[in-house]
Formats: sequence, C-alpha cells, structure tokens
Amino acid sequence: MTPRQVFLGTLVVLATLLGVFLFYRLISVIVLLILAIIFASAISPAVLKLNRRLPLAASIVVVYVSLILIGLGIIGIVIPPLVQEFQKLVKNGPQLLGEIQNRLAGVQRDLHLPQQFQIPNLENYLTQFLNQAPTFAAGVLHVALGFVAGIAGITIVLVFAFYWLLERERIKDMWVGLVPLPRREEVHEMIDDIELRLGGYVRGQMTVAVTVAIMAYIGLLILQIPFP
Repeated sequence: MTPRQVFLGTLVVLATLLGVFLFYRLISVIVLLILAIIFASAISPAVLKLNRRLPLAASIVVVYVSLILIGLGIIGIVIPPLVQEFQKLVKNGPQLLGEIQNRLAGVQRDLHLPQQFQIPNLENYLTQFLNQAPTFAAGVLHVALGFVAGIAGITIVLVFAFYWLLERERIKDMWVGLVPLPRREEVHEMIDDIELRLGGYVRGQMTVAVTVAIMAYIGLLILQIPFP
C-alpha cells in the first residue's frame, strides 16, 4: 500500500470511530427526534386541516392545547375513582385475603391434593411486604425521578415535533435536494407515503387502545367485578 492509501484508510477508520462515538453520545436525542417525527405524523392531518383557516404555528398550538386539555380531562376522570378504589382495597385487604385463603383451601379439598401441597399464608406475605416498606421507598423515589425525566422527555418531543411541523417542507426539500434530480420526485412521494402510513398506524393504535379500555371497563361493570 502506498502512503497515500494508508493515510486515507486511517482517515476512514478515524471518521468511522468518531461517527460511532457521536451516535452513542447522541442516541437519546436521536430517539427523541424519531418519536417527535412519529408524533408529528400522527397529528399532521389535524394541523393541516386547521391550517386552512389559521397560520401554521397557530394550528400546531391549537392542536397541542386540545391534546393537553384532553389528557388533563382523562386524568381528572381516572385519578379520583382510582384513589378511592385503592383506599377501599387497602381497607378491605385482610378480608379479601381471608376469602382468597378459604377458596384456595376449598380447591385443595375438592381436588384431594396431598398435604405436601401447602396453601400459602397470604397474610404472612402481606405482613412481610409491609415490613419491607422502607426498602420500597427507594424504589418509589426512583420511579418519581423517572416520572420527572419522562415529563422532560415529553416536553422535548413536543418541541421537536413543533419545529418539525413548522419547517417540515424546508427540511424535506433540503434532504431531497441531495438526491439525483431524476429520483427527487420519487423520493418526495416516498417520504410523504411513509409519513401518511406512520401517522395512520399511530392513530389506529391509539383508537384500538382507547376502545379496548372502554369496552373492558364496561364489561367489568356489567359483571360487577370489584375495583373495575
């Protein structure tokens, strides 16, 4: 190999290592950016519909505010009964454990299980769990910190998505401009198709999730299952 080839090969290796290092350092930002693009694709139809009457930035803000109000409304509907039912569950815990213990003993008698199949003492498990409450406090703190980090991540995603929707056409034209001229229209249509299908998939998944949640809740109410 000539010195020139060795020099170029070394540059390629160093550039590759630098690219891998930067990717590793920026992986969290890249993930948030991808999530922002997915979110922007999901709300894009609503934004474009509002954009017929409002400026683009105002349309995005209206959609954001609507989603935040819907989220707060869902939290307001779900949290109070959730807290009440949890309090009832804690209050009726010993009684429920006793009923479960008796049913397990009845199953053991009905199936004529040998004595070595011991029914677990659920009250002892509950007592041990409560005795370890200080240990779980650290876990609760970890969850709380994770919740704060999640809120920060959601905020970053919303900011990224806002700028993506605002500058989408310019960014797309910039990247498409790197493609040879005969293929630009094809790439342009491909990007639009990807965004359309991606947004439709996300909206479909959300619709399915909400529908299943509502139907499950109604089913539990009909069957009179405690703590639906």
